[in-house]
Amino acid sequence: MTFLLAYFVILVYNTIDVYNKCEIFALFINEREERLRVEKHSHVRYWVDELPKRGKTSFSLKEAEEQFPEKPATSVRRALARLSSDGKIHSVWKGFYAITLPEYGLKGVVPPLDYVDQLLHHLGAGYYVALLSAASYLGSSHHAPQVFQIISDKVLHTKNKNDVKIVPVYKKTITGKYLKNINSRTASVAISSPELTAIDLVLYIKRSGGINQVATVLAGLAESIDFQKVDADFFSYIPAAAVQRLGYILEAELEEKTLADCLYDKAKLSGISFKAAPLVADMDSRSANKSKNKRWEIIVNYEVEID
Repeated sequence: MTFLLAYFVILVYNTIDVYNKCEIFALFINEREERLRVEKHSHVRYWVDELPKRGKTSFSLKEAEEQFPEKPATSVRRALARLSSDGKIHSVWKGFYAITLPEYGLKGVVPPLDYVDQLLHHLGAGYYVALLSAASYLGSSHHAPQVFQIISDKVLHTKNKNDVKIVPVYKKTITGKYLKNINSRTASVAISSPELTAIDLVLYIKRSGGINQVATVLAGLAESIDFQKVDADFFSYIPAAAVQRLGYILEAELEEKTLADCLYDKAKLSGISFKAAPLVADMDSRSANKSKNKRWEIIVNYEVEID
């Protein structure tokens, strides 16, 4: 009996000892997992990987540095440089990064539409997608632009990075009235309306590839344009010559008389006065064999060719 009692006591003691050891081991494992979790969350790579899950695919250097206040700025920058080398992110502007998503394919080229809204807000600039880029999104399939064009109310320089060329064009005043929005993966992006796109193409004709290119793009855009939607303020910041050239191209070159008539009426109601202007500004218009379109006061000094 004494032997059995001793055996039972030893068994109970060993059981308690094993239980305590298991409990201590479990605490050790939990502490280790918690430490690893904290360390993981302190990694810049982990933070970047988590951003798309929260609907964010771009960020600024300032955001990254603020996210890790305990890390030296140089450490954060080195981490971002490693991610860039690995192709996980791209530096699309000084101090601004876009995250490379799997859907971008093997080359990992990030479409500017996916970060342009965030970028321009970061730069403190008003903007809209414009010119040939806007025309392509609005349905003019005559031209696939090789660059991404925006109009901004802040002077910005052209950036050519990671096979993407962003070309900003400066305009002093931007109003939202004649803009529309299209959706990117993470934001609503401002883009010029068909009417504003048409006048911008003519106003910035060199940036748009020249008059032949502009006329070709306008041919594809014409069915989307409705000048009934514009008011007198539409013409407030537009030189009369740009209106004249657009009207001439629509009427004389594209045979879009209804559109041209509406533009003419709206321009006259806004108080615009037409004066003789060459169709192509940087060409000689004094030669005697140049004809003149009386309605639009355009000196036809160039023969337009539409693709």
